[in-house]
Amino acid sequence: MKNLKVLIVDDEEMSLFLLEMILMDKGISHLDKAQNGREALEMYEDSLCETPYDAVFLDIQLPDINGLEVLKRIRQVEDGADYRATIIMATGDSSLETIQKSLIDFDADDHVSKPYCRDEIHEALVKNAVL
Repeated sequence: MKNLKVLIVDDEEMSLFLLEMILMDKGISHLDKAQNGREALEMYEDSLCETPYDAVFLDIQLPDINGLEVLKRIRQVEDGADYRATIIMATGDSSLETIQKSLIDFDADDHVSKPYCRDEIHEALVKNAVL
C-alpha cells in the first residue's frame, strides 16, 4: 500500500479520535486533523504545494463554515491545481436529501454516517480506490 495522506475534519474531539483510530488500523499513518472549516481549507490549500491529500473525511456540520461549503471551495481550488482528492462526507443526519446534496450537488465522492463505523469506513475507502 502506498503511503496515504488523509485529512480528517470534525469539530467533535471524540469523532476525530475514533476516525483516527479506524484509519490507523487500516495502515494509514499520515493523518492531519482540523476542527473547523477554515482550518481545513488552509491545510488543504497548503498541501497542494507539497504533498496533496489522498482523501478527506469532512463532517457536514462544522461551527464556522459548513462542510458543504468547504467541499465546494476545495473543488474550486482543485480546478486550478489539476488535482482531485477523494472527499468522503460524514454526518449524523443520514437523510436522503443531505446525502444527495453532498454527493450530487457538491461533488463529494462518498458519504458515511456518524458515529463512525469501521466497516463503513473500510467500504468507502475501498470503493473509492483509496485503499
